[in-house]
Amino acid sequence: MRISSNIGTLKTRISVVMVVLVLLATSLVAITSLYLGEREMDTIVGDQQFSILSAAAANIDQELNAKKSILKLLAEQLASESGLSSIELQQLLENHATLREEFFNVVAFDASGALVANMSDRRMIGSFNASKRAYFMETVAAREGLVSAPFESALSGKPVVLITAPVYDSQGKLLYILGGGIDLHSPFFFGQLQAIRSGKTGYLFMLTVDGTILHH
Repeated sequence: MRISSNIGTLKTRISVVMVVLVLLATSLVAITSLYLGEREMDTIVGDQQFSILSAAAANIDQELNAKKSILKLLAEQLASESGLSSIELQQLLENHATLREEFFNVVAFDASGALVANMSDRRMIGSFNASKRAYFMETVAAREGLVSAPFESALSGKPVVLITAPVYDSQGKLLYILGGGIDLHSPFFFGQLQAIRSGKTGYLFMLTVDGTILHH
């Protein structure tokens, strides 16, 4: 009887041990699966967020390139109409409805940096010289249009980015430098970024290469 009882007890212990081992193995498999699934989900979400950011960056590049093309076309038109007076140049800017749709303001400087046309307020003509401004000097040096670093506009007081386009005559002489301002507070340029969210608490911001915040 004792032998039979011991055998029964041993079988019970073995059964309990087997059940515990099976439970441990099952738990280990479940934990490993959850860990791998979580890592895979993190990778998928990360890839999705990166794709969204890449698409937003590409769209902003396209916007800037489109605005540069508009100014370049205007520069080519002015190059073929050299000899315009400041009044005629001002009237030409005011008559371009597309410029008002793409920029909050468009200005023109002569070769010395003097403001000779200002689409938003002609009263500012002659009151400002941009010859010492980085965007003017860099455009003259490069002999082509550029997108400036952000700065506070002396004409409007707004934080802006300026797109420039030089105008040359047939002899290669600089006539004007056009500047199209983008208001960094305007919802139109960064409006597409407002819809991008990372979960409920995530947010998106844009910086320049030197760390200046453009959008948050």
